[in-house]
Amino acid sequence: MRFSERSDRRDPAMRENALGRTEERRAIAAMFAGLDPDRVAIAPSRAAIHLALQLALADPGEELLVLPDADAIVREVAIVAGLATTDVDADGAALFDTATGRTRAIVLGTADEELLALLAELDLPIVAVDSSIVLDPIVHTERAPLIAIVREGATYAWLALFGPADRVEPLMTRLEWIAPVLFARVG
Repeated sequence: MRFSERSDRRDPAMRENALGRTEERRAIAAMFAGLDPDRVAIAPSRAAIHLALQLALADPGEELLVLPDADAIVREVAIVAGLATTDVDADGAALFDTATGRTRAIVLGTADEELLALLAELDLPIVAVDSSIVLDPIVHTERAPLIAIVREGATYAWLALFGPADRVEPLMTRLEWIAPVLFARVG
């Protein structure tokens, strides 16, 4: 299934160029059981993948909640994207008190099952940066959150999206339109 009717009309070569070469996306998807390569995007740098993801998640003036262990580049890129960042502890009350109507995602470095379950209650996308978070069982729940895992390779950076199709597909569609502007062909 393609990301949207609009993206189906685009040239297939453009889709491949925008999100990275199919072979590399398949190799990354293979690291996660059952991940579709269409849920993977590759960029030439860590900053580019973060900027694309932030622009896809939020519009200028909106906010990201950033946990203390998140990569500093998240805050730097948010400035370029026109987003506000709010530092917050991984404490239930603090998270719920800090999230507002303009909060679009939660960014963290590491998380265990307990923290992911708590974050899922906020019903916001979760961005895990260079982390080894435990995706099971949370990605298989009825109200599974959208989870983006961002990692840096030797010569490129990539992201993989997990979650229900109704949450992943709109984000991938936005990434597909943003990527040609930010990414050179990778791979």
